Amino acid sequence: MHPSMLSPSIACSIESAENEAQVEAFLQRHPKFVTEAPPEGLLPQECLSEDGRLTMLPHVHGTDGAFAVRLRRRDAGAVAA
Repeated sequence: MHPSMLSPSIACSIESAENEAQVEAFLQRHPKFVTEAPPEGLLPQECLSEDGRLTMLPHVHGTDGAFAVRLRRRDAGAVAA
């Protein structure tokens, strides 16, 4: 992966085991990655957690269930050798 690459994680599920738990496991295995909030105004604020994870709930948002998070390498400004 290129050092400045942004990698989204998206799931059509509202199950924590398929979403947050998978992201946390990935972050544990790959400490150079961090979650990154989307650009301001891109998504409704009420759908975002404090660290920018998107969660859409059918009973709250009137949509299908969905989860998304942006993952970026901590050394995104570095140039690969």
